[in-house]
Amino acid sequence: MKKFIYRIICVLFLVFQSCSTDDEITIYIDPALSSTIDKENLKQYFRQNLAEYLADDIFRVELKLLSNNTASKSNSKVIVYDPPEFDESIVTYEEKPTPIKIELYEKQVEQYKRAFINKLIDTLTSLEYNSKESGIAEMIVPLSNKIQHPLKTIVITDLVQMSSVINFKNDNFTKESDAITLAQKHALKIREHYVFPEEVMSGVELNCLIVSNEDEYSQYYLERYWTTYFSQFEVEINFQKL
Repeated sequence: MKKFIYRIICVLFLVFQSCSTDDEITIYIDPALSSTIDKENLKQYFRQNLAEYLADDIFRVELKLLSNNTASKSNSKVIVYDPPEFDESIVTYEEKPTPIKIELYEKQVEQYKRAFINKLIDTLTSLEYNSKESGIAEMIVPLSNKIQHPLKTIVITDLVQMSSVINFKNDNFTKESDAITLAQKHALKIREHYVFPEEVMSGVELNCLIVSNEDEYSQYYLERYWTTYFSQFEVEINFQKL
């Protein structure tokens, strides 16, 4: 009974905690892409890349929209990963769990993992939004407000920035040098527009899943832009086509 109450307290603590802990995965998504995302590819990615976190411990997944509200602390939805415990009532103090009982428990956990990933994808692809903006650059603001960095940060995007602060429609780049120069310029613009700590983000790594039909060269320039932009804040980013 005490153990059950402890788990309830842990879940409530994770849900209502105001700042991130090291027991968290954060996923940013451009909601305008929700209808074009290949759910099977996304499911496979999560199974491969979240497997090490889907263990016996409780942690939370924070979902955030890339929109006109990216920089806001309120822009988030939380899903708690709370796997089933081994039922100790089926084992007396004198005996050890039998292989069959352990196997049944492991199957139960695997079923929970699959259901959790399905729930995660369904939630991601059904988030409501009322904006056509995609504030990727503004991600740096909530990232800077983390006391501790998340276990993993995933970004699902087409890499095209459109917000009131920075809009690629106003700043086209068709060569690598333009992309780098513009990224440096925009990083300074974000620093002027928002107030946040200077050295909090060192060591953060973004895992970017690209949902895009851009040609190879345009894609390369976009990746160079974002690599340069986030490096101005000591944030690393890697790219993978979804």
